[in-house]
This record gives sequence, C-alpha cells and structure tokens, in this order.
Amino acid sequence: MAPSRPPARRRQAELRWSVAADVLKAYRGEPEASRAELTKRLHLSSGTMTDLISRLDAGRLITETAAAPTGRGRPSTQLLPHPDGPLVLAADITATGWRTAVAGVDGRLGELHGGSHDDYSPTSILDAVEATLNGYRRRYRHRISATSVSLAGTLSGTRVVQSAVLGWQQVELSSLGAGGPLLCNNDATLAGVAEARRGAARQARVSTHLMVLSGAGGGSCQDGDPILGATGASAEYGHLPFGRAPIRCSCGAVGCWDVELGARALARELALDLAGPVQEVTAVREWLAAQSPDAPAPELRAQAASLGRGLAGLINAVDPELVTISGLATDVRRLAPGDFAEAFSQALMSYRRSCPPPVLDAELNEDGPLVGAVELALDKALSPAALSAWVGED
Repeated sequence: MAPSRPPARRRQAELRWSVAADVLKAYRGEPEASRAELTKRLHLSSGTMTDLISRLDAGRLITETAAAPTGRGRPSTQLLPHPDGPLVLAADITATGWRTAVAGVDGRLGELHGGSHDDYSPTSILDAVEATLNGYRRRYRHRISATSVSLAGTLSGTRVVQSAVLGWQQVELSSLGAGGPLLCNNDATLAGVAEARRGAARQARVSTHLMVLSGAGGGSCQDGDPILGATGASAEYGHLPFGRAPIRCSCGAVGCWDVELGARALARELALDLAGPVQEVTAVREWLAAQSPDAPAPELRAQAASLGRGLAGLINAVDPELVTISGLATDVRRLAPGDFAEAFSQALMSYRRSCPPPVLDAELNEDGPLVGAVELALDKALSPAALSAWVGED
C-alpha cells in the first residue's frame, strides 16, 4: 500500500480542487447551463473556466460537446457528465414501497427501480433494497462514490431510531452502504433539500418544507443545506404538539400533529376500516378526489385548518423566506382554501400577517426524497477532498 500523503500536501491538493467543486455544484443546480452561463454565475474569467473544464475533463468528471445549433452566431457547447465519471446511489424507503436510482455529477436520476412492501419486517425490505444497490455496484464497480438513503422515520446517523409507518425501532441501515460512504436521512427532510436546491424554493436562502402522507414531516434548509440538529433527528414537525385531541401518538407523546393531520388521521375520522399506511394513503387520496372546494366535508375543513395553523407555527418558529408543501397537503389546501387561509392568518404573529412567507406547492413531489438523497451524496462525492482522491492526488 502506498504511503498516505502528508497532511499539508493533502490540504494543498484539496485547495487545487475547491473552485472545481464550486463549478460542479453550480452545474448540477442547472445542468442545462452553458459554459458561458456558469462562468458568469461564478464570476470567473473565461480563461479560468477553460482551464477548469480541461481539468475536469482530464479527471473524468465533465466532458464538453457541441450543442445543437440554435441559429446564427458562434456555436455553443454543452457540458455533460464524463462517461467514466463518479456515480452515487440513492434509495428511498417509504410507507408504501421503495425506489432506487443512480446519478452522475449532473444529479439527474437514472436507472430507477422499485417495489412495494410484501411485509414490513426490516429484513425483508432492506434485503430487497440492498440487492438492487449491489446490482448497481457490480455494474459500475469503482465509479460508485457514495450511497444515500431516505427513509420515512426518525434517524440518527445510520440508525432508524423509530418509524411509525414502518413499525421499526432501532434498525441499523449500515448494510446498505456495502462498506463505502453511507448517508441516511429522513425522507421529508430530503424532500426539503430537493426543493431548496432544485425545486420551488431554490431562490430562497431559508426555506421550510412540509410533506403530508400517512402523517406529517418536514425539514428546513439554509443556503440549500438541511438543518439536522445535534443528532441528525431535527425537524420532526409531525411530533410538535399541534394536535388538539389528547391522543397518544405512536412516538410515545400525546397530542402530536401526526395524530391530527394526514391519511392516518383522516382514515380514523372517516371510520375507514383499513390496515396499514398503503391502504390509508390510497383510500384518502380517493376520498379527496371526490371532494369539491365548493362544499368541503367537515373532516376536510378540519384538516385544512390544522394544516394552516401548524404551518403558521412553523413560520413563527423557523422564520423561513418561503414554505413548500407536498403530498396530501397540496390537495387539502386546494380543496378547503378558506379554512386554510383563516387558520393560517390567525396563528401567525401579528407582525407577519401583512406579508407572510409564500406557501408554494412543491415541484418535485414524490421524487423529492430521492433527489435530496442524491444531492447530499454528491456533496460528499464532489467535495474538494473527494475530487482530489478521485484523480489520485490524495
């Protein structure tokens, strides 16, 4: 084994790749951008960008090709991931099933695979996901630089502390990494990352996201980075005490927002005889599809009021520039807009009411958690230190 490079020389190698890392991050934020557009956005000279693109091409990171002609003038070029460049793997494990994807330096999802849960045992689900991830690894071998996992539950490091919708407690996910870099995060938090970087919140410095499916979850970002807390388990918005009924939540607390907002709560209020989150979400979506905003059902109006009141509470606490919502939340607001708006306004601090942060529908929707997982994996795989290692300068 070759001796490791001294720390001072390793730092010098990383510094040589710091601007290149900035170029790659800007590129995946807008992979359709031309070299000239990236040069302007990063305030670089054309000569510096030419040198950087040459280094990125030589390092098997980005290649450049002639773009399709668009009219008169100098022909433009298009930047593309290098065909032998680094890849990251992503997996999203939800209440209803799982999906996996591969992404290159542009961050685009490719080779999507997935399945539904035959049962909810950790072994059954993780074995299926691991088999698919290992299939990618056998195909791409040394090109895999990191793996990122999104899961519907509370996580700390690579451990699922608890997941109400999966029925898991203290489940370790490290096997999904196959010995390489592994990142694990809550699905709603990753959906917030996706919206902040590539979706409806990409122009906001501070944003908050709320995803409502079986229950409620979310996350906040600053400058596109998730605010994860001391142990990585922050932003459990569904377990804030916004619920009015004294019902004990599966997390162990009483009065959680989760017991009032989402498919589980609506199924209970509608007395639907269902088993498990898959049937709950499906049945509630069908019920919502039959609702009219001209005469929303009382249960729907209660959901909209809870949604508005809770979002106002998050705004009071987090102070975001913009809020995005996804899942059932978009339908609930659309179908009972008056109840949402009234509860939202009443719960805001008075100084915010004249100009509250906009609440926008998410753009990435069900792809959000996978896109967010890819984003954080690429942060690791395309850091200056990782780039230096990739080209053999470590």
